[in-house]
Amino acid sequence: MSTSSIVKRATAAARISLLCAFAGAMAILCSVVAERVVYQSMEAAAIERLSTAQHARRRILLADERLTMSANMAAATGEQRWIDRYDANIPLIDKAIADAAAVAPPVVAERFDRETRMANDRLVEIERKALDHVRAGRLRQARALLDSAAYAHYKQVLSNGTG
Repeated sequence: MSTSSIVKRATAAARISLLCAFAGAMAILCSVVAERVVYQSMEAAAIERLSTAQHARRRILLADERLTMSANMAAATGEQRWIDRYDANIPLIDKAIADAAAVAPPVVAERFDRETRMANDRLVEIERKALDHVRAGRLRQARALLDSAAYAHYKQVLSNGTG
């Protein structure tokens, strides 16, 4: 065998090895870049869900405060405008609760809907009974419902549930 054929075969083998090394390096580089792109898109989606959930939480708490304030003002003054304002805010809290449940993982959404919506429903029942007393001119009874331990309990459950 001639020296030149050994050199040619060694050179060819070296080229193949070098090409395999470059191909492997490119595969690693592509997988790192692809992983980074996927991670960034997942991170952006998670940040968006978190932002949406935080916004829904603020909307729930704001609507709840508006409902509470309207019910309390109606019980204090007996004025119909506070009852009207109360009624206008009911759809806002219902929508905010639905939006919050929509961005949560299914297990969390189920618990959130069960606990938070239940607390909101109980609060609305108490507030509506209080508003019925206001309409009948029984402000003291309305005030008693809004100052009750049950009302405070459901307010706390709603607040904790939105957290």
